Amino acid sequence: MRNNEAQITKVAHSPRSAAAAAHIGVNAIYNALNSGSLKAKKLGNRTIITDEDLRQFLVSLPDYPSQQTT
Repeated sequence: MRNNEAQITKVAHSPRSAAAAAHIGVNAIYNALNSGSLKAKKLGNRTIITDEDLRQFLVSLPDYPSQQTT
């Protein structure tokens, strides 16, 4: 990998970029923040969601129920 092609690992997200990264709506992110199921930090007026907290939130979601009938 050349120097100009180095991949940057994102460590924090705005609510909008967290929604894009998780492929869910921004309202779902704000609902999760307001309910306390997704943690965030504040820096001045900015809301910052760490990548670790976003991943933890996604893992904590319930599993999709199987529709298989036997």
